[in-house]
Amino acid sequence: MKFAVIPTAFSNESIIGHTLRLLKRNGFKHITHVLKKPEINRLIKWQKSKIEVVDNITFKKSPSPQTSFPFWEKSLLTTTQVCPQCIEKSGYFHEEWQNPFIRHCKQHQCMLVSECSSCGEQLKFDIQLLANQCTNPKCGKPIIPKALIPGLGDEESVFDCYLAAYVFNDLCENSSKYPNESINQSDLLIGFGLLSCEQKARAWLNKLVSHSNQYIPLNIVLANVLTLTKYLKCDWPALAVFENLYKYDYTKQSQNTLKPIWLMTDKATSLLGIDLDGLERLLSSRLVISKTRNGLNNRSVIDVSPIFEMLKQNSQVEGMKPLTNFKQAMLYNDICIADILIGVLDVKLSVGYIADNDLLHSLFVIPEQFKSFCSQTFLNKRDKVISIQKASQLTGLSHNSLMKLRQQGKLRIPPWTYNTGQVVYEDVLRIREKKSMQLNLGF
Repeated sequence: MKFAVIPTAFSNESIIGHTLRLLKRNGFKHITHVLKKPEINRLIKWQKSKIEVVDNITFKKSPSPQTSFPFWEKSLLTTTQVCPQCIEKSGYFHEEWQNPFIRHCKQHQCMLVSECSSCGEQLKFDIQLLANQCTNPKCGKPIIPKALIPGLGDEESVFDCYLAAYVFNDLCENSSKYPNESINQSDLLIGFGLLSCEQKARAWLNKLVSHSNQYIPLNIVLANVLTLTKYLKCDWPALAVFENLYKYDYTKQSQNTLKPIWLMTDKATSLLGIDLDGLERLLSSRLVISKTRNGLNNRSVIDVSPIFEMLKQNSQVEGMKPLTNFKQAMLYNDICIADILIGVLDVKLSVGYIADNDLLHSLFVIPEQFKSFCSQTFLNKRDKVISIQKASQLTGLSHNSLMKLRQQGKLRIPPWTYNTGQVVYEDVLRIREKKSMQLNLGF
């Protein structure tokens, strides 16, 4: 295959756009007359088509860096959107039109168009596009500009509106490599409506809580809201509602049936306050369920509902105190939430449970019994190695102080490991015992 005419690429022309113009200048009517669908898809994604003669002409540069989106591995739009007035004037496909967060043309102050207003069909990457014509063979009518939607004139606002639409539609666990093909103006309007109105935001929170089980802590019920506030780039009216989500009075349904609560492990560790090792232990105890038989990693998906199925059987009794009162004791005895849950499962610890903001605030214990549980659990933790960070927690010494002790040979690096962030557990215990100042355990 040879091309008689080789047009020079514009500085802001995309790879697929340059390919379309190359084919048009050489007399082709449709891109599919030269390239197959997989080859077209690769060019759309700024990858080589694997057709040498095409790649040698069009593949001259990489796409400009795109804004990272939490639910897309690559923020590169694989569907078509154009400014009809730019196409009419210049006749080429701009690189920035593949940026999913650019939905308007700054020059002409209009929205980018992704479907034909005459036939309703999604525009495609085909040669007719360069003539500002609908790419549907049965239509072919001119592409009509759309008026600018106020409030969506910058990338940050569009980012936030997509994000809001994702969490509102409960798509947070549906990560994809590229933006979904279903992305359209209605997604933007859903997100924009939610973020720009305090009343809608509050109604959304109330709906989430009212449809949740009474035994699930608020931070899990409202996990999507927490995700939204974590990544928002702009200041929206709804932020005043989201930032006070724990301060509102909600009404929960009185229902005992718990549905599975599937979370990715990185989100589960944050919401439950349990690290990956703790989740592995809960998995062994059947307090969480994994979709796979392999070990857990940060992308694993687990069901945490068995935790709350167990806890809902435990009512608060007289003399119990909130677990939050004993954070120092837990720290000193190397006790985590996973230890407590397994202790409840093994009938070694009595707890009361009233769902609150999070798991830590929802648990109540009998002080003396909890003191004994902490001491006994700590005695059973005689691991050979421990991290410097945990050694600091157990001894109350700073990282620098521990490093000095390590230089003096009083805190040894285990000879069987190359991990210099680990030390011998027995050395940590010995240092702690020699400390003159004892921590107040709060009992």
